[in-house]
Formats: sequence, C-alpha cells, structure tokens
Amino acid sequence: MQPGTRSAPAIHANGRNVPELARRYGMTERGMYKLIFRVRNRMREGA
Repeated sequence: MQPGTRSAPAIHANGRNVPELARRYGMTERGMYKLIFRVRNRMREGA
C-alpha cells in the first residue's frame, strides 16, 4: 500500500463516497452498492 492510502473499510467509514470506492476497485457504482447491501445483511444475520 502506498503512503497516505487506507483500506476500503477505513475510507468508507470515514465518509468517502461509494463512487470513489467503485473506481478504486474496478466496479460499477451500482455493483458497489449491491456489495455493501449484501455485507450489511450478512452482518445483521450474524453469518
């Protein structure tokens, strides 16, 4: 990791936007929203 960069969870937790995460990881914005939605659901279910 380059100096001054942070992990995706840290970036998202600190208020950066979803389009920025999507660009960073080569996904569409819609795909990133779907991924975040799935992760949140799994965390709620405790899986």
